[in-house]
Amino acid sequence: AEAALNRIQGLNGPAARGSGLAGALPAAGAVASVGRAADHMGDSFQNAAGKVLVWTAAIGAIFGAVRTAKGAVATFTEFEAGAIALQRVGRGFGSDIADGARNVSEELLKLKVQFGSTGDEAQQAAVTFSRLGLSQNEVLQAVKVSLLAANVAGIGAAEAANLLAAAMAQFELKARDLPDLLDKLNTLENTTRVRTEDMLQSIGRAGAVFREAGGSFEELAAITAVVAQATGRSGAEIGNALKTISTRFSNAEVQSK
Repeated sequence: AEAALNRIQGLNGPAARGSGLAGALPAAGAVASVGRAADHMGDSFQNAAGKVLVWTAAIGAIFGAVRTAKGAVATFTEFEAGAIALQRVGRGFGSDIADGARNVSEELLKLKVQFGSTGDEAQQAAVTFSRLGLSQNEVLQAVKVSLLAANVAGIGAAEAANLLAAAMAQFELKARDLPDLLDKLNTLENTTRVRTEDMLQSIGRAGAVFREAGGSFEELAAITAVVAQATGRSGAEIGNALKTISTRFSNAEVQSK
């Protein structure tokens, strides 16, 4: 065993046969070298990670700017298209129809933000009311009610505008009458099983004949609500039925005279 130990020491050289401290020095130096390499690697990794974060932030800023630019272009395009559409139908906008159309389009963008509306439904609603010959302020007031109807009645703003415009034409209502109209319909919807949309559909079909027969908007809405709750029929069906009944009633009165 001793001879084998001597051979091993001979292979390791004189340093291996020295004291324990002298033999440990090369190992300590190797460990220190590894440690310095690890520290250098750590610094390199931190630098690389920092660069990645910087590039990520830069790319995010670039894409954010691109999205903002696209949004601005889309808004401008919508504004221009809306103004052109309103110029064609805005006969109630005053002497300078083009300027009035731009003013309305600008206010529509504000209303969309206020009501959280998306798409071009507000613009479609404005076109619908402009066809009635309303002024700029009246169009904006009517569109506002349509956007409100879309939120409380669960129908699209464009559809609400069509139904409200029909009610205005049937009962010769003004834009200032629409908030009260929507409030009454919403009250009926909350107390019966009929929807605001159904009542507006009924009014759009039977309003003119019902008014000529001496009925009011409130009476037609109430009758529609009662019939809908009792029969489960749609507003369109009820409106057509009431139109027929009112027409026959009017004809009977004429014949009796």
